[in-house]
Amino acid sequence: MGSTRLPGKTLLPIEGKPMLWHVVERVRRSAHIGQIVIATTRQSQDDEVAEFARVHGLSLYRGDEHDVLDRLYQTAVTYGSNPIVRVTPDCPLHDPVVIDAVVSEYLRGGCDYASNTLNYTYPEGLDVEVFSLKALERAWKEARKPSEREHVTSYIRNHPDLFRIKDVRGPYQYGTFHWSVDEPADLEFVRAVYRHLYQEGAIFGLEEVLALLKAHPNLARINEAVEINAGYKKALREEAVHGGVLPLDRSLDCLAQAESVIPGASQTFSKSWTQFSRGVSPLFVEEAEGCLLTDVDGNRYIDFSMALCPVILGYNHPTINEAIAAQLRKGIVFSLPHRLEIELAQELVRLIPCAEMALFGKNGSDATSAAVRVARAHTGRDHVVACGYHGWHDWYIGTTTRAGGVPKAVRELSHSVPYNDLRALEGLLEMHRREVAAVIMEPVGVIPPVPGYLEGVRELTNHHGTLLIFDEVITGFRMHLGGAQAFFGVVPDLAAFGKAMGNGMPIAAIVGRREIMQVFNDIFFSTTFGGEALSLAASLATIRYLEEHNVIDMLWRRGAKLKEGVERLIQELGLQDILEIQGYPVRTVVNCLDGRGGDPWVMKSYLQQECARRGLLYSGSHNMSVAHTEEMIEKTLRIYREVFTLLIEAVKAGADLRSRLRGAVVQPVFRKA
Repeated sequence: MGSTRLPGKTLLPIEGKPMLWHVVERVRRSAHIGQIVIATTRQSQDDEVAEFARVHGLSLYRGDEHDVLDRLYQTAVTYGSNPIVRVTPDCPLHDPVVIDAVVSEYLRGGCDYASNTLNYTYPEGLDVEVFSLKALERAWKEARKPSEREHVTSYIRNHPDLFRIKDVRGPYQYGTFHWSVDEPADLEFVRAVYRHLYQEGAIFGLEEVLALLKAHPNLARINEAVEINAGYKKALREEAVHGGVLPLDRSLDCLAQAESVIPGASQTFSKSWTQFSRGVSPLFVEEAEGCLLTDVDGNRYIDFSMALCPVILGYNHPTINEAIAAQLRKGIVFSLPHRLEIELAQELVRLIPCAEMALFGKNGSDATSAAVRVARAHTGRDHVVACGYHGWHDWYIGTTTRAGGVPKAVRELSHSVPYNDLRALEGLLEMHRREVAAVIMEPVGVIPPVPGYLEGVRELTNHHGTLLIFDEVITGFRMHLGGAQAFFGVVPDLAAFGKAMGNGMPIAAIVGRREIMQVFNDIFFSTTFGGEALSLAASLATIRYLEEHNVIDMLWRRGAKLKEGVERLIQELGLQDILEIQGYPVRTVVNCLDGRGGDPWVMKSYLQQECARRGLLYSGSHNMSVAHTEEMIEKTLRIYREVFTLLIEAVKAGADLRSRLRGAVVQPVFRKA
């Protein structure tokens, strides 16, 4: 009765009966409901609700006004309810057929919570949630945020890692319809529907209302301006303004210690505090499992960066752990080559089109630099053309804004060209005719090759006697078991692989045509740990798991669901000039655009801040892994919906996003020259 937007709404009349009466009558028609309980507050204004329950012979519980989660839990305990079907009394168009559909899905088993509200296909106002008393009890014990105490099931919905959640969808796409009663316009709409359809003793349902709106489309316009789920969004906004700061004391303490003994406080630029907003994002990790990362303060996050792409099966994967442990008992490095070197090389030769021989290193820079060196030795030429990011060694990094320490003579031998620009590549090859040893390129990043581009690069390099090297450190064992070269059907002379081939263990490979690879017999590429056996065992186990479980097809499917979900949110919320998502489904990137949002780096920092507070480690990248289940994707999209909504509201209000940041602005690794 204490609604601020529509006071007394629960008992407001519709066709001569209180709204609550209509809700109860509709719920009674469900085939599965055993007992109806009214769970209201102890406030004096709800004495009328208690009297309604008494008059109509309904069970009643009165509890806290604001801690609705406690009220519902105490109701369930008092009446021994298990499972619990929750419907709200401001939805007088509840359909018993829809209630039964959701309850039936729960009763089929395999879940702790089932609902038709995770993705609205039914109109909002036909909301049904079914959950176990055990799940409710855990939420009651663990939920801390005000929004989680007020909006009863939000803790369950936001933790698919803790609860088995079932999304019940109907054969509809009516998620934009607003049939609950929150505003005066909603009450006017519902009363109009009842005037057309209500008959004493009968229940009209979803299909009848849809038919009515089709015949009288003007009815839907009565409340079309009312925001869906406005109460929940308001609670989230209040948390965003007034609280919800993550405890990050230990992270900041680790940063202070690291800065005193480690240049840049990290071994990797892209993992450092410059990429994660100091003060609002985690900066140091304690452990990880699956796709969930726990920071040193005990905060847990869904992680899509996955250590910058290597972890393709998930953190702490049991199959890979077992392979490592088994080899550990036999030894790590030895005074002679290990047979695993042969086994892994044979696997690479079997799977990768250009591979006739293979050598191993520890990271991508090892492999790309080895490829460039052998290309120079094979061709007798010195110049190299690069297209993409290829690591930290002089021959490549000299082409970037971080070229300090690279001799001018070395820098002058390396050239860069933009992706998808055959004319630029042809011009460089002509300018340095018979001088270019190799064109090294990422076959694809997040922008797809235009038709004929990769084939054109292959043709140009052949024409100029220049070797073509594919840097497949990222694309390898992600796009296809044979890499991007197998996916696109364009075969290079040499290729560098790494990252996903070991599920996080440090290993990389240089592979290629036999006549070129044999040149390694005469030049120097030799490392103490190239044959380190734990990584070799992990790589073999990873590649075999990928193949046996058809993992890459799964990553494409799940990645497509995530990408399409983000694209829908961008369109729905009108963010097209602010955000975009690019890339193939197995690896996508959300870009902040220089539109209404202002500085893209400020915008990225704001997204990161708000995602972190909701349990998502946001870097902008989605590097799909086996651990990114359907439930994790759904939770991620729900977080994005909340955060993107806050972003667009701030932009529409003309707010300075920088003023809403509680931490530092993240910085680009490579700055403008």
